[in-house]
Amino acid sequence: MRDLFVLGCLMSVILITLRYPFVGILGWTWVSFLSPHRLSYGFTFEFPMAMAVAIATILAFLVSKEPKKLPNSPLFAILAILTIWIGITTLAAHDIEWSMSKWETSTKILVMALLSAVLLTTRERIHAMVWVVAITLGYYGIKGGVFTILTGGNYRVWGPPGTFIADNNQLALALIATIPLMYYLLNTTPFRWMKIGIWIAMIMMFFSVIGSHSRGALLGVIAMAGYFVWRTRHRGPVIIAGVIVVLVGIWFVPEAWIARMDTISEYEADASAMGRLEVWTFATKLALDNPVTGGGFHVSSINDLYLSYMPNAEHGKSFHSIWFEMLGAHGFVGLAIFITMLYLMWSTCRRIRNQTKHIPRLAWAADLASMIQVSLVGYVVTGTFVNLAFFHLIYTIIGIVIGLSVVVQRELSTAPELNRGPMGTKQGRKSRSPTVHNLPNVPTSGPKQV
Repeated sequence: MRDLFVLGCLMSVILITLRYPFVGILGWTWVSFLSPHRLSYGFTFEFPMAMAVAIATILAFLVSKEPKKLPNSPLFAILAILTIWIGITTLAAHDIEWSMSKWETSTKILVMALLSAVLLTTRERIHAMVWVVAITLGYYGIKGGVFTILTGGNYRVWGPPGTFIADNNQLALALIATIPLMYYLLNTTPFRWMKIGIWIAMIMMFFSVIGSHSRGALLGVIAMAGYFVWRTRHRGPVIIAGVIVVLVGIWFVPEAWIARMDTISEYEADASAMGRLEVWTFATKLALDNPVTGGGFHVSSINDLYLSYMPNAEHGKSFHSIWFEMLGAHGFVGLAIFITMLYLMWSTCRRIRNQTKHIPRLAWAADLASMIQVSLVGYVVTGTFVNLAFFHLIYTIIGIVIGLSVVVQRELSTAPELNRGPMGTKQGRKSRSPTVHNLPNVPTSGPKQV
């Protein structure tokens, strides 16, 4: 029965997508993040639902009346360059066949991120995408949080098998990056009952992160929380809520969790930490021998090659770091592209925030850009210890950033007086001119896009 329900949902999404391609982007995100077919145990368990929705979305987009204009964004360009580059490094890989499966998965993620950037052309579409991300990953966060509380934190929280969040570290990273997006939704919803629900979801997601027993996630939470407090407009309530949650967490977590977190400062005695240092050394040596293209996807799992660089090792290991994953698999060029992409993501959000924070009708854009920066801090810090350079969620967020940039620039161009003070001078971060909401006859909305 569950399989029939999942299949019915899939067919409904595909049928609507054929008429409205943007629905396909939402559907693909829903399938990729929630993996509803993995919650069943029948014939849909191995069904390629994401592939089916992706094909329907691309075909519908090509024949639809949706604008085919590519976003004028450096971030979009670097994302396209990364898509091309991983194809080149796969052709030059140490073992092409071994690298091909990861290349296919990563390319699908990047292509759909590019397509979502093209289709995220209105505020409503951007909000819909943020809501889909929050609801789908929030489901696993709430589920994991309840499990952690009921078991006293004595057991690890895992994601659904066969998905991109199956591992405890992967799930924790996804939840860390989603919590700031939920906080953004908290500030945009007018309904009290929804605000209460979002607060409960964020608290449960925090407990789920704790229940993952991920040391990298702990560091990511600390870094993200610090930046979040600095960026939020409601520091007082957030600090009070944070202190309460931390105190409850300290009282709640078991000794086993505390002992595992203590190994962060005693990495020399921890086999997992030393294994990371070992594979990072391998990635560096391999990149020095192959500085342009690296060794290709999954290169650290090729035992013969791994042992040739690390003769004292037992076997190959995962890179356990977004930075060394890019360096070892895609060379110094790939690492440079990846770093540039994250920098452009950050700088684009900073520009959006500076352009819109004094404009009442675009305050939502400033808030979203700020929360995306918080998510990026969590991804970068946690990702330093997790092998997730091609993480679904971060590329979905990049698509949101590109779409947000396009929407903001269109809004500013249709009402250029919003960028100017009363004397006609540009109003920037350092300007002391009266804020734009004192200007008369400011239009309340830009042109609607069908």
